[in-house]
Amino acid sequence: MVHKILEATGQTERLIQFVTDRPGHDRRYALDTRRIRTELGWAPQVPFDTALARTLRWYLDHPERLAAAPPAGP
Repeated sequence: MVHKILEATGQTERLIQFVTDRPGHDRRYALDTRRIRTELGWAPQVPFDTALARTLRWYLDHPERLAAAPPAGP
């Protein structure tokens, strides 16, 4: 995901900072959408890469929203 964001924003891997993982942190997040697709007929309307690019563009066009975000953390 980080690499996709960097690519979409024209940044390089030099911005990546590795940190110590917190105890109990999930190593992998995976969703199984078979049930929602088969039982409800749901399907994404926008491809993931397109939606990511649109989301990033919105935040880049609205920098005040990033400045107003609360700090990350527990």
